[in-house]
Amino acid sequence: ISPQSVTCLLLGQMVEETLQGTGFEVDLAQQIGVAMTLTFYAGVVISLFGALNLCFLLNFISKSVLSGFISASAIIAAASTAKSLLGLHVKKSPILYILVQRTIAELSHIHWPTALISVAGISFLVVMPFIQKRARRRLTAIHHPLARGLCMVMRVPPVLYLMALGMLLGSILCSFQPFTEWQVE
Repeated sequence: ISPQSVTCLLLGQMVEETLQGTGFEVDLAQQIGVAMTLTFYAGVVISLFGALNLCFLLNFISKSVLSGFISASAIIAAASTAKSLLGLHVKKSPILYILVQRTIAELSHIHWPTALISVAGISFLVVMPFIQKRARRRLTAIHHPLARGLCMVMRVPPVLYLMALGMLLGSILCSFQPFTEWQVE
């Protein structure tokens, strides 16, 4: 979950609403086309704001409104992600409480391997910065070239360790070959 996730959620919702009732709801090419068009229009509007020096308008948005928007965005992103983290198949809904109700109704169908991997990954991302900070403190007290190298390794963001571990596990468990050229038919 990042600041861009809110933009992606909004864009996905706009694409769904644009294609709803047209018969192209499941057509990936149409979805990509609509997403690219909406992204282009957003870029035009942002460019116009910059060219016309309208950034002063942001001063009229209070900090409490921004804080509420960010908090609500985090809740929506977490609710949208929870079903995937638990391995549930839940029908999408643009209304948060309906999505939460559907997710709760499906809790008896949790895919336990997916949920276990999700909890382990989140736990790793939460605990690893504390381990890195403690290890860096201890390694800086040791004056040895190997300790300096390990101290540099301890500065790598935990998400990169998690990505490498995911690729390794994926290649072992799923016979996925991450470093070979994909054949597109």
